[in-house]
Amino acid sequence: MRPIVRSAEPPALTAWKALASPDWQPSWDNFQKPQKPEVWGVLLRDQGFVCCYCEQRVDMRGSHIEHLQARHAAPHLALEFTNLLASCQGELPKEPAHCGHLKGYAPLSVHPLMPDCREFFVFDSAGGIRPTSDPARTTMAQSAIGTLGLDIPKLIAMRRDAIDGAVEFLSEGPSEQEIRQFIAVIDSRDADGKHTPFASAVVQFLTAYL
Repeated sequence: MRPIVRSAEPPALTAWKALASPDWQPSWDNFQKPQKPEVWGVLLRDQGFVCCYCEQRVDMRGSHIEHLQARHAAPHLALEFTNLLASCQGELPKEPAHCGHLKGYAPLSVHPLMPDCREFFVFDSAGGIRPTSDPARTTMAQSAIGTLGLDIPKLIAMRRDAIDGAVEFLSEGPSEQEIRQFIAVIDSRDADGKHTPFASAVVQFLTAYL
């Protein structure tokens, strides 16, 4: 999970909500084209085309619009841009469920709109994830891991594959400066505005070698 810097609400969403009248009210059920795809695209761009929770690569087909606070629990936030994220498991197979589909209506103790969300989790070289030892964050981290299924075998394997690339890089005996440069590349967007999948785990793994 990496912190997301949210852009401004898309003008198309703002204008559409402004059409509310005694005879018609905007709702999630009538939130469709062309406004919904535009909002979806902005969410993906804000996130660098990685899942808001697990950080795997996503696009519009492989994601869904996620409500940070579930719309059934907080219906007044259903169309608030600040409550929307792009989570994985869209039209792709949803088993095993994780991230937004597993979360359901559950509240999250740690989420990607928190600037320090990365500090709650520790990754190992095999792709495993566990809560930080910081007592102020441990319980919150463990709750988020369970709620989102971030420790399921599927995601562990995907993180391990990402970390293997860093292991190969380290096998070449890079200098400290080269490691720092590699970290900077991994943790930055590419020319297409995309983040590296599972960058939080890879960066943490490489940082341990400095």
